Amino acid sequence: MALIKCECGKEISDKAYECPHCGKKYNQSQSRSVKTMVIIFTIIVIAIVLVIIYAMWPEQKEEITEDGLYRLLNVTISVSKGDFKGNDDGMGPHAAPEIYVIIFHNKQKILNTFEKAFQDSWQASHVVSADIMWAKGDDLTVEVWDKDLAAHDHIINAKIEHLHEGTVKVTTRNNSKIALQLDKIQ
Repeated sequence: MALIKCECGKEISDKAYECPHCGKKYNQSQSRSVKTMVIIFTIIVIAIVLVIIYAMWPEQKEEITEDGLYRLLNVTISVSKGDFKGNDDGMGPHAAPEIYVIIFHNKQKILNTFEKAFQDSWQASHVVSADIMWAKGDDLTVEVWDKDLAAHDHIINAKIEHLHEGTVKVTTRNNSKIALQLDKIQ
């Protein structure tokens, strides 16, 4: 640290921002640039910290799977013409299917609506009652059939890996839709 003479005649440090005797300002441009650098550095550090926190923050996902006992109340199906190529009743690809549903829970058949099949309809809604004891890792397979198709030829085969109370929906790539209405019993 060196001493310099102020205009008032007193000696002051060359690092001083102002003379303590007369108040003359020194090194203001240096003072501003230091403050600016400190502010910029602080903003950069805060931005980096926020990016790190955001990257590490767990996604706020709705809890989509709950273990427990569910009652399946309703199955609603809407078959698109893209998923249905026709049946064996001689009506050709433009005749609507006679929809029924088979549902498997972990490969065990829990529901078959064959007796409730809708006559020639692109949509069907079956009021059902089937209990499902669900645990994480379980799967539900929903097969949609036409009564007139051969035994190995279903219209839609959809896997459901997450259950929750309310309506569970699945849409196929050809825009057929399956909706399961569920109540959680316990």
